[in-house]
Amino acid sequence: MIEYYEPVTRLIVANNVRLGVRAWLALARLLKRFHRLEYLDVRRTSLDESTMPLLCRVLKLNCTLRVLHLEDNHLSGILTRNLVWGLRTNTLLQDLYLGHNKLTPEDAKLLGSLLITNRTIRLLDLRNNRLQDTGVLFLSSALEEQASGLQLITVWSNQITANSMSALGRALAFHTTLEGVNLALTLWVTKEWNV
Repeated sequence: MIEYYEPVTRLIVANNVRLGVRAWLALARLLKRFHRLEYLDVRRTSLDESTMPLLCRVLKLNCTLRVLHLEDNHLSGILTRNLVWGLRTNTLLQDLYLGHNKLTPEDAKLLGSLLITNRTIRLLDLRNNRLQDTGVLFLSSALEEQASGLQLITVWSNQITANSMSALGRALAFHTTLEGVNLALTLWVTKEWNV
């Protein structure tokens, strides 16, 4: 039934935890076939170790997606690794939303490696995860190495303290296209550091 709507440019299947493997297979076929689909919202769905590779294979083939919402899917660990593998050579995706996924510093390291190789992602939303200072240090290092591409990164509510701010500041100064880092509601302020 979904294949009937080929002229669609935005597809939202969010808040659907009952999507099974057959639904993800159909979605993967749709992403390969549709040449106008630019926006996909699959937040709060049933992505897991059996369905994530289906999505990532299509992302690797440079489907026409420009915006991908993957919030609140618990993508930490192997699922983040799959996502990075799928996006490493993708040259079309521009906005990637990964908020509320319980991402860890190890996931930030993987995402940092993605930023180094993929220069078309311009917005990376990592709000409400568990990146901590270590994760921000990995991302900052990647941003320094990337030097261009990303325009906005959101990292609020990630258990970040003042300890990682100098590295983030260096990355901002070094990076030529980064216009902003959204830190709202982020810092755990210490006595030694004044906001």
